[in-house]
Amino acid sequence: HCQLKFYPRLSSGGGGGDGAPHATLESAFSRMDHGTVDSAVKALLAVLREAGLTRARRSPDHPLSGRPYCVAYTNGAGRRVVLFGEVAACVSPGPRDDEGEDGTLFLVRYDGDSLAAASALGSSASIGPIQLVNCETAHGGCVAFERLSGR
Repeated sequence: HCQLKFYPRLSSGGGGGDGAPHATLESAFSRMDHGTVDSAVKALLAVLREAGLTRARRSPDHPLSGRPYCVAYTNGAGRRVVLFGEVAACVSPGPRDDEGEDGTLFLVRYDGDSLAAASALGSSASIGPIQLVNCETAHGGCVAFERLSGR
């Protein structure tokens, strides 16, 4: 069993990671500075390609792209936090496997008002304006938004 360790690199926006190895891509991504979705996509593609996934590409036509997104959780202080945003981009690391899965990743851009509310509740330290999520989390966030909005 081979485990990849991801090392965040400087993003095109001039910010960077913490230089430490990370067990997950999401962890490495969260330590990088992202000014825009486009710069986040470029940084993600660079990390994936460096990890040997040379066929990684942006997938603008994915059905979840542009859909509203919501996540709710309880922060360390025991307060319920709800963040709203949208699925801003989709990246496919490569070809599909035998089960039709390709490990598609999504970038969620959170609404500024949601981030401000989370900050007021003491949750800002771990939340960036752009978050990398896997396919299951992206689908769950879209369904959560639909349920909360009554759609």
